[in-house]
Amino acid sequence: MQNKQPWFKKWTKEILLFGVLFFLTSVIVNFLRQPEIPDNVLSNLNHPIVGTQENYSRPSSKPIIVHFWGSWCPVCKTEIANINSLAKDYEVITVAVNSGNDQDIKAFLQKHGLQLKVINDEKGEIASGFGIEVFPTTLIYDSNGTLKFSEVGYRTVAGLIGRMLFVK
Repeated sequence: MQNKQPWFKKWTKEILLFGVLFFLTSVIVNFLRQPEIPDNVLSNLNHPIVGTQENYSRPSSKPIIVHFWGSWCPVCKTEIANINSLAKDYEVITVAVNSGNDQDIKAFLQKHGLQLKVINDEKGEIASGFGIEVFPTTLIYDSNGTLKFSEVGYRTVAGLIGRMLFVK
C-alpha cells in the first residue's frame, strides 16, 4: 500500500499542474484572440432569421448572447449543442458565417437537432462588421446593449451560464 501512495500523489500533482497550465494558456489565448468589437453594432443583426420571413429584433429589456459560428468549423460543431441548450433560458441569436444558403443551414440545424434563431451571413459581412475573424466567437450583451463578455473558442454551458449571472 505504501508503494502506491507516492505514485498516486505524483500523478495527481502532475495532472493538477497540467490542468492549471492548460487553463492559464486558454485564458491567455482567448485574451489575445479577442476581437475589437465596435460600439453599437447590435443593429447590424437586423437581418432575416433563417426559416422565417421576419428580421431579428433584439428585445430591449433582456441580455443577449450573440454567437458567431460556421458549419465548416469543427470546434463550432462541437460547441453548438451548448449554445442550443442556452437558447431555452436566454435570448440567443446565432450568426452562421460562410455556411451556405438558408437551405444548407436549415439542413445543418435539422441534422443536429438544433432549434436556434440563425442569421445567415453567407458572405461574412456581418461578422466583418463586428470585427469577428475567429470562430466560434460568443458575445454577451447586457439589457442596455453594452458588451460585457467576448469569448473566442469552445465554451461550456456552465461557463456561459456563469457569465450570464453577472449580466443584467
